[in-house]
Amino acid sequence: MLANGVNTAGSSAAWQKPPISYLKCNVDVATFREQREVGYGMILRNDRGEFVIARTSTTAGLITVKEGEPLALLHAIEWVKEKGYHGVMSEVDSKLVADAVKSVALDFSEFGSIIRICKQILKDEANFLVRRSSRKSMKLHIY
Repeated sequence: MLANGVNTAGSSAAWQKPPISYLKCNVDVATFREQREVGYGMILRNDRGEFVIARTSTTAGLITVKEGEPLALLHAIEWVKEKGYHGVMSEVDSKLVADAVKSVALDFSEFGSIIRICKQILKDEANFLVRRSSRKSMKLHIY
C-alpha cells in the first residue's frame, strides 16, 4: 500500500498463534506528519486466532521510529493490564525493542527510558511475553 508515496506494506506472512491459553497482542505505530500526531494500534486475539478486542489512539507530536515502537508497546502493556488480561504474548515489529525488553543492559537514551518503564510494569506480570513479529519486511507507517 502507498500513502503519500511511502510504502507502508509489510510482508504477507501468515499470523501465528500464541501459546495455548494465551492471548496475542499485535502492536503497531504510525506517524502522521501533516497532523503532527503519532498513532498506536493494538489487537488481541485468542489462541484460536479469534478477535477479542482492539484499540487505537493518537498522541500529539512527532517521534522517531526508534522511540515509536517501544511507546506503542508501552501503550499496549498499560491497556492490557488496565483490561485485566493475563497470559498475553505481545508481538512488535522491532527486533531492537524485543531484544531490549529481554536485555539486562542499561540504555540511558529516550529509547532506553521507555524500555525501562515497560520492564518495570512487566516485572509484576509473569505471564506477559514480548517477541518480534515473524514478518520479514517491516516499515514504519508514515502518512
